[in-house]
Amino acid sequence: MRYLLLLVLLTGCSPARVVLNAPETAAPGEIVILDASESNVSVCWYSEADFEIIGKKAIFCTNDIGTYTFLVMANNKVVVHKVEISKESVSLIKSWLPKNLDLKVVNKLANSFERIASAEHTDLTVFMATTAISNRVALGDSLDKWKPFLTTLVEYLEENFNDKSVEEHTEMWFKIAAELRSIK
Repeated sequence: MRYLLLLVLLTGCSPARVVLNAPETAAPGEIVILDASESNVSVCWYSEADFEIIGKKAIFCTNDIGTYTFLVMANNKVVVHKVEISKESVSLIKSWLPKNLDLKVVNKLANSFERIASAEHTDLTVFMATTAISNRVALGDSLDKWKPFLTTLVEYLEENFNDKSVEEHTEMWFKIAAELRSIK
């Protein structure tokens, strides 16, 4: 019994931790990886969606628009995660990003989009002007490196969001922030 206690003290008996890293949105046909490898216990997966399990990762891909729910379970702990498959081009953001990203700058930009979306703007012109100023401040000395990304984003918005409301822009800003945060 003493040796068992010593073994527990030496190896530690940390509580079960289920950690899931996964995107909240994806485009049709995009491969979605739900990663629970930071969990300190074995996990079980459940979803009505068709997916494959490789170790502590679940791989999911569909062309069907909709919201898909995944459950990751271990030792009476359950993490519920939803992935929205949408034709909106938020997933294109990753393809527009500059090379050799500084994750601190990416996080600052995500915070900028999230702050603007949270500000409850009612005027679209003010919303866009505030976004431009906030993003410029967030990017700081990295602004030149990010200009191609910002130009491509503006072109996309002009083409697809010209007739959209402030509320629809707000929703898109939250999605852009989430997509930026998913970058590791």
